[in-house]
Amino acid sequence: GFCADGQCRVPPAVCQAAGELHCGDSLAGLSNADAGSVAAFGHYSCQFSPSADFGNSPELIYTLTLDEDQYVSIENPTGPTDDMWTTVLEGACEDTAETCLATGTNITSFNGRAGVTYYLVWDVSSTWRPIADSFDVSVRCYAPRP
Repeated sequence: GFCADGQCRVPPAVCQAAGELHCGDSLAGLSNADAGSVAAFGHYSCQFSPSADFGNSPELIYTLTLDEDQYVSIENPTGPTDDMWTTVLEGACEDTAETCLATGTNITSFNGRAGVTYYLVWDVSSTWRPIADSFDVSVRCYAPRP
């Protein structure tokens, strides 16, 4: 289990979204230990460092479905740690070589397709500090890039 703000709980070991985001949305004060967090992933197919271990921290997941093809930038301007990563899963809330689309720390960008649901996963690779206490997220969408 995980404890944050004096509350301890065992998040479910399934991939489920805590909410839905849209282009232009911003959220503040998020934590990967929030009530909607899960513990579904320990590794990602497209993670930047193959040796990083995400198994010690819960994940916060939101969905994003685009109305049209767009270039999407997920920005974490107040990320509290370099160990917090945004991973984008395309079309399914599971990690495979086909679904793991992008990963990054402060800014994670990808070419999104209309009608596809993207799972935005915030996770921490630190074993000694697995909880990201408070971070902000903004979703910016632009014309598609070649």
